[in-house]
Amino acid sequence: MCGEPRISRRRWVVERTFGSLKRWFGEYANWKDCRRYIQST
Repeated sequence: MCGEPRISRRRWVVERTFGSLKRWFGEYANWKDCRRYIQST
């Protein structure tokens, strides 16, 4: 990432933060779906 001069450091931090947030929300949604699937069976 340090070799990319086009992306500013602040934007890189923001994108990395939002990326981790989206991944966390995705895992949480998958966990809820698994719980719903287990309860429905």
